[in-house]
Amino acid sequence: MSENESQVPQAPEGNDRLTRQTQWSNWVVLALLVIAFIFVIRFRPSGLPDATQHPAVGNKLLGLRVEPLTGGAKAVSAADPRGKVVLVNFWATWCGPCRQELPHLAELEEQFRDEPDFRFLAISCGQHTFKDALGETNALLKELDLAMPTYYDPGGTSVAAYEKVAKERLSLPTTVILDREGVIRGMWIGYAPGTTKQMAQMVGELLQEKS
Repeated sequence: MSENESQVPQAPEGNDRLTRQTQWSNWVVLALLVIAFIFVIRFRPSGLPDATQHPAVGNKLLGLRVEPLTGGAKAVSAADPRGKVVLVNFWATWCGPCRQELPHLAELEEQFRDEPDFRFLAISCGQHTFKDALGETNALLKELDLAMPTYYDPGGTSVAAYEKVAKERLSLPTTVILDREGVIRGMWIGYAPGTTKQMAQMVGELLQEKS
């Protein structure tokens, strides 16, 4: 052994063992994080809130009074929705999330358009007059290249009915699904990708239920 080699300091054995243990611990932690991530993705794929858990679910939404606005929407009286599955969507032309959601709602409406026991009430909110609502809504639907029925809420009557049963101010967009008895079965506040698929699934299930 040369003189230079004899002068190279040797790492204590205890330090090597500590280093290996630290590296092993880091790998174990990383593996556990990966497993936890996979578990979340596997068992909570949507990450969406449960629309059936809102406090208003189970109560009746009474007092819906809307007027046809665009897209061949049909007049709706207070008695019309009874015995039908009804999707009520509150939205506004100036609402960014509403604009994102509308194309998906249009697809949902088209999917169930021929179901005689389904009603689709997309209520354009926020305008003071019918003329304003008609102009702004038509302009947005043209911009988005959508042909869907929409409604006007004269005097904010339907918004007031929602706020009474929900016990909170209306946020846009908000979607409520009613069963054949007018009972709220699901409520979605805001928009996230995947919510309209949840809505379509609930509508299909409720249409299968006997009145």
